Amino acid sequence: MRILLAEDSSISREVALAQLQRLGYTVDAVGNGIEVLQALRFIHYDVVLMDCQMPGLDGYETTRKIRQREAEAASGSSHISPIHVIAMTAHAVKGDREKCLSAGMNDYLTKPVRLEELQSALQRGQCHSKQCFPTDAPSSFPSEGSVDPPVDVDRLLELAGGKQRKMQELVDRYTREANDAMNHLRSAVETSSAPLVKQWAHKLAGSSATCGMLALVPLLRELERLGQIADVSSGPELLRHIGAEFERTQQFLAHYIQSHLHLAAK
Repeated sequence: MRILLAEDSSISREVALAQLQRLGYTVDAVGNGIEVLQALRFIHYDVVLMDCQMPGLDGYETTRKIRQREAEAASGSSHISPIHVIAMTAHAVKGDREKCLSAGMNDYLTKPVRLEELQSALQRGQCHSKQCFPTDAPSSFPSEGSVDPPVDVDRLLELAGGKQRKMQELVDRYTREANDAMNHLRSAVETSSAPLVKQWAHKLAGSSATCGMLALVPLLRELERLGQIADVSSGPELLRHIGAEFERTQQFLAHYIQSHLHLAAK
């Protein structure tokens, strides 16, 4: 299959590409909905893995435009085989599946995406018909909550292919991007900019969920919700808790990597 990955978060994109490569697929990747539509002008992809919450043109609207393009081709003299669109959603909320299907998506995965779930979704995507809606998609979502320890180490090791050195590289990459996002979040909260609070909380929550930073995710989702409803009055207090959990997460990772790399070197 020819697969196109649409994901705006660089670290989530890198992780997804690594997973797809482990499954034996060759994949092209873009960072937003506009780039998806541009890519489809030149290449017909069998499957598009579509992040739903991309800035500018989100995954829902991008999918609608894809379906419109297919319908226009069908009404004319040309024919385009329907693309199998698999949504990748960062939210596990009631009605999410229906929203994806109403936009024209065929299937969906919730982040963080597990390797076996991704493989199953791609196997379902081998049929190329508009009637190819999932019959075995999950009907419920995992709940998020405060956990201790703050990191799902098994998740990190899975992403790193079981290699400690690769895991350290992934953690270093995540930490750099998270620090940058935290700076933007602080600025957004200080200026009471709800759209920017929503944007940066969503981005950091997505990469945190992808990398198994479990203690941070529910707090960031709540901050994102405040940005969504344009009420960030409690943002400073929530951000203080996020900062504390981020520090605890960094300390945990530093201790874990140091101890395990030391043992691996013996």
